[in-house]
Amino acid sequence: MRFFLGRAMRLAVIPFLSICSLVGTGFSLWLFAEEPVVVSESVAAGLDVAGRSTLGTLTIQPPRFHDSYRLIFDQGSASDLYNEREGVYLSPSIECTLSGFDYEDVSDFRVRFEFACSSGTATCATMAHARLADRSLESTPIGLSNDQIENGSIAFSLNPSFQWVSGSKPYSSSDWSSFIEEIQAENATENVHQLTVVVDNGI
Repeated sequence: MRFFLGRAMRLAVIPFLSICSLVGTGFSLWLFAEEPVVVSESVAAGLDVAGRSTLGTLTIQPPRFHDSYRLIFDQGSASDLYNEREGVYLSPSIECTLSGFDYEDVSDFRVRFEFACSSGTATCATMAHARLADRSLESTPIGLSNDQIENGSIAFSLNPSFQWVSGSKPYSSSDWSSFIEEIQAENATENVHQLTVVVDNGI
């Protein structure tokens, strides 16, 4: 009996640990209506992040621990299958430096974002599924502390909010498979998308 229980426990625990190891190494468990599906979490679209400012020179720093900025697609938590505000996010946060500014202008420091296809076309696979959340499209005031201003420059990080385009989030494993094919086909063309950080005084 002891042997049987030990064997049964191993049979139950090993598959669970296998899924945990997948999740810990860049995989995500998508809970579709018909069945749980383990899929790669690294479905991503490359982003070319640029800066534009009327207050000085805005420099976008390259990611420290990544080859490029990326837009990551996943489901979110298990309860987020139908939540289109969860499951699209930028990685990593954008590191910026603003220099050559007038100190009076910085008192009304604002930021907003623009998202476009790098090819100049109106639509592309990534933008058919992801868009900037409304709060990232608006010009938002940014509070700065004195310790962020050093030697005539300001260093700050930004993480704009994205969400799924309405009706485009995969709700089944077949939807997910089609979605992956679209993004991978676009990635193969090296059609990197443009995310622009705009810093101004909101005028």
